[in-house]
Amino acid sequence: MVYSTGTYEGELRRAIVGYKYRGQRDRARSLSALLAGYLDEHATWFEEYDALTPMPAYLGPGARRSWDPVGRLVAELAERVGDSWAVRPALVEKVGETAPMRGQTQWQRARYAECGLRPVLRAGACEVGGARILVVDDVFTEGSTLREVARVLRRAGAEEVAGLVLARPALGIAGGRRSAGWAHGERRRGPA
Repeated sequence: MVYSTGTYEGELRRAIVGYKYRGQRDRARSLSALLAGYLDEHATWFEEYDALTPMPAYLGPGARRSWDPVGRLVAELAERVGDSWAVRPALVEKVGETAPMRGQTQWQRARYAECGLRPVLRAGACEVGGARILVVDDVFTEGSTLREVARVLRRAGAEEVAGLVLARPALGIAGGRRSAGWAHGERRRGPA
C-alpha cells in the first residue's frame, strides 16, 4: 500500500526538485508540514501503524550526496508530530552506494532494485517484530525501491510495510509508462 500527498507535477514537483537537487534545504519545513498534515487529515487510515522510518540513504565513502534529503524530511516531521508517532530513523540501512534510478524504464528500475539495491540494504539494530511500518520517501515512481525496503523489514519481522510519499506520478503514469492507475490518496495494495 502506498499513500501519496499529491502528484509529481506543478508546484509540488518544483518544491521536491528544488529541495533534493538545487540545494533549497529550507523547503524541508514546508514539505514535512505537508506530510504531517496528510497524516493528521487521514488519521483513521494510519491508526494501525506503529512507526515511521525514512527510505534509507547512503552517506559513506563514494556517496553521491553529502546529505540525506528524506532523512532530513523525517527529522522535521518528527518535530511536527511529536509523541503522536514513533519515528525510527534507522530501521533499514543502506551500506553502499547505488546508481541513480532516475530516468530508467520501469523494467530497468525493477531489475536494478533486485540486483543493485538489494545487496546493500540491511535491517537496522532496532527491533521491528510484529510492527506495522510506514516508510517515508519523496517520490514513488513504480515501487522497486519500496518493495526492496519492505522485503528487508518483513524479513526482520515487521508485520506490514506501507509507503508514505510526498508525490507519485500523475494518474496512470509510472516511470513515464502507463500503469494500472491509482487515485491520489487511494489506499491500494501495491508493491509493498
